[in-house]
Amino acid sequence: MLFMRVFIAVLVLILTLQSWTKADDIRDFEIEGISIGDSLLNHFTKKELDNALEIYNYPGSNKFIYYFLKKKNFETYKYIQVHVNPLDKNFIVESIEGHIQYKIISECHIKMKSVNKELENLLNINSVEDEGAHVGDLSGNSVYKRNMLYFPNDDYAEIICYDMSKDLEKQGKTDRLVVSLSTSKFMDFLNYDAYK
Repeated sequence: MLFMRVFIAVLVLILTLQSWTKADDIRDFEIEGISIGDSLLNHFTKKELDNALEIYNYPGSNKFIYYFLKKKNFETYKYIQVHVNPLDKNFIVESIEGHIQYKIISECHIKMKSVNKELENLLNINSVEDEGAHVGDLSGNSVYKRNMLYFPNDDYAEIICYDMSKDLEKQGKTDRLVVSLSTSKFMDFLNYDAYK
């Protein structure tokens, strides 16, 4: 009888460890309860989407639209930004971002390092670091630091700190941490279609 208890305990431990080590699909992760591949309509009504804080259609493309949203019951992030295909009646999520605002950029960098380390350990993947100018600020005075982690199928997670220029901060564009999950299809769109 003791042998059976030990065997069952070991079996349970092995199965539990396997579930953690198999977190190699981006759909295993979520931001505010939303995962890649979900229907956004399972989380927001059409009316809530129509009344989003911001709805953005990329000029010259009908491949993606984003909704910038806020809900009182968000647990971690102040806002989320979700990309879907505007022609998809099911509003399947291709990219989701969680946003946290910071008044002091060094606090954002500390949080970015912490989140990156957690993801690297969980995924057993080393992140790729880069930095540059924010594409939305033509002055070049807004910058970012980023860590990217690529899944085996080229879907990816990003952890980014945006340090906005003083001029943009006066317009309400604050420094922020963005944690995102995106498909490789969405990355191709950003690289080749979004900013033509």
